[in-house]
Amino acid sequence: ALRSINKVVDDLTGAWGAMERIGNTPLPFAYVAHLRTTLVLYLGLWYVSMLSRFGPVVLPGLLLTSWALLGIEAAAVECSSPFQRKPNHLRLGRACSEVAQCVAQTLAESACEEARGVRYSRGGEVQVAAAAPIADPVPQHEE
Repeated sequence: ALRSINKVVDDLTGAWGAMERIGNTPLPFAYVAHLRTTLVLYLGLWYVSMLSRFGPVVLPGLLLTSWALLGIEAAAVECSSPFQRKPNHLRLGRACSEVAQCVAQTLAESACEEARGVRYSRGGEVQVAAAAPIADPVPQHEE
């Protein structure tokens, strides 16, 4: 049981390290600035082109499309740091607390089973060892 727990803890440690690398790697400023500048220039030129060609009739469609594209850009920037303490971010601390509680519970159950002499074979069958005599905690003095 302890070997399987050790493997799970190793896997969790590796996953934690990967999440820390993701969380500590911000988007480069040049990328964000380039993306925003390109998007704003594109939308501005698109407005001029569409308004000159079709008039103010297309303004609601332009505004809706601009809102959608700017929202996608904002979501991309928000996804670049997913492990913060904001309402729409991943709650990594709570997940780790739950995993720690599960590991502690598994260790406690394993210790109880060992104390009772319960062992598991590789196939998963339960084997109960003969209980060893328990020594008397208070030695008896013979008189």
